[in-house]
Amino acid sequence: MVLFHHGEYYANPVAFENRTKLHPLVQNLLDSVLIFIKLRFNKTINARITSTVSTQLQDALLHRTSTTHQEGRAFDLGLNGLSEKEIQEIKTAFTEVAGHLGAINPQTRLPTLIVDHDTGLGRHLHFQISKQVARDWK
Repeated sequence: MVLFHHGEYYANPVAFENRTKLHPLVQNLLDSVLIFIKLRFNKTINARITSTVSTQLQDALLHRTSTTHQEGRAFDLGLNGLSEKEIQEIKTAFTEVAGHLGAINPQTRLPTLIVDHDTGLGRHLHFQISKQVARDWK
């Protein structure tokens, strides 16, 4: 079921089309994040899903260091229109509920569901699940 149409909530048609290639748990997480933003902040969502599944070439061009997008285990949420308080609320809510599902951070060796960073194309939240969770969740 697609709750959000690309013209409204996706930065580009490719991100929307590749959404169906995401791991089912990640698809649910993506929809949950968009629903949370719309209902919790009671406003039009200006933030957009900027990336879902990518190819090895796309990752190389973006200088990505992990394969989470290629493997359908991640998506990126651009933060346009969200205040710092709202961004922190999103991070806190989803980390509390689903943080244990996150990909393992190579530095800390702990699950990390959300990475808040700017890779040169603008600040975004990178949501990711671990390989183990992806394998076990069928």
